[in-house]
Amino acid sequence: MITLFVLLSIGMNLADNEEIIWRIQFCFRILEQYYWLINAYTLDFFSCDHWSKLPWSWQKFLPSVGPVELSRWIESGEQSNEENATFESPSEEITSAAQQHKDLLNIFRKHVKSKKQHEIFRIGKVCTLCASATSCHNVLDIGSGVGHLARFLHYGLNFTVACLEAESEFNSSAERFDMDLKIAVENMGKTPRRPPLHVVCRLTSNTDIETLHKMTYPVFDGGFGIIGLHTCGDLVPYMLRYFAASEKIRYLVSAGCCYMKMTSDCLGTNNPGYPVSDFVGNFKGVPLEYESREVACHALEMYLKRLNDNEVEKLKIHCYRAALECILVSIDPSLKRSGLRSVKNAHCMPFNSYAMEAVKKMDINLDKKELQSVETLKRLSRWQEVYKFYTIRLMLAPVIETVILLDRLLFLKERGFRATILPLFDPVLSARNLTIVAMKL
Repeated sequence: MITLFVLLSIGMNLADNEEIIWRIQFCFRILEQYYWLINAYTLDFFSCDHWSKLPWSWQKFLPSVGPVELSRWIESGEQSNEENATFESPSEEITSAAQQHKDLLNIFRKHVKSKKQHEIFRIGKVCTLCASATSCHNVLDIGSGVGHLARFLHYGLNFTVACLEAESEFNSSAERFDMDLKIAVENMGKTPRRPPLHVVCRLTSNTDIETLHKMTYPVFDGGFGIIGLHTCGDLVPYMLRYFAASEKIRYLVSAGCCYMKMTSDCLGTNNPGYPVSDFVGNFKGVPLEYESREVACHALEMYLKRLNDNEVEKLKIHCYRAALECILVSIDPSLKRSGLRSVKNAHCMPFNSYAMEAVKKMDINLDKKELQSVETLKRLSRWQEVYKFYTIRLMLAPVIETVILLDRLLFLKERGFRATILPLFDPVLSARNLTIVAMKL
């Protein structure tokens, strides 16, 4: 069983601020060297001639490297998940036949996919430890969605829960699912608790801590923990600032995602989502722009599976999209990097069929001759160069994510809080598996 001591010591074993700062500086040295690469779009591979920008030795060597070897390059730099030995492995948690979590009651598995079951069970364990250590079983779930985590904490683990969610449709679904659970409990001959409080609220940089207290007061008059499961964009930075500003917030458990949706100081934003720490805010490292923060959100483990399982043909889609980009820009430069329709099993289709499907909902007439021109066919023949370029870029994704997460951890450490980064989820099931945990003991 995972203990409080283990919780605060596993993960990134960073004893002091100096070590965190050293790691951040080291990451920045890498990112500075490959700054153009982390900000390059793969769809611009042909239009911006990305291959020619790689070092000459890379251009000569990469064509001889197969997909399995590429996967080994990525795996050699991946984090170890030995720390997760304190939990059962996902194969032991999730039944192979029904793909259901064996330790969750059926009422908490209803409407919930196995990935989410895995996540809410594990984050629930961490919340229980934090609550025990701080004698606080009140929880505010920020970005609560349809309330799967909130219901598990509230009914399954006996927390008192309030939820903040920006989308009213999600809140309506959460309340409907709460009612389903209430009926199920009554059918078992038991009296259900009052459901969690659901509040529709879109947090902004102007939402102060007093506003947060007023929204939670009907549920808990006193201390509470603040949690977020894959909260998007700036929500994690908001949570960090709330935690630091309020004595009432006793602990924080936060797994973030969608880094590209954060505000950034490179846009001149006040109180940006990145950076949050004093050190990174004053450090003259390379800025993390939208493109680099977007690549940090990719699911490396799923990509490794494609490289290893003879599914490399599926990666032709990157070449298809890059070749189509050239055609679209030649028609109208304003079509650059347009959002196109997703085409299922595109790698099984001829390029011209893919192109027609991709622009189906756009007011564009593609020239069929251009789709089969000598220049287009020449580009399509280079599909392996495109996916290898994509892979090289993806190898830098963990470096970018490390900077973002260490910046958040350092924010807490600079203010004297006990905090750690915990590899809480299995990365194959949940790509953004690193969770920040902090407590006021």
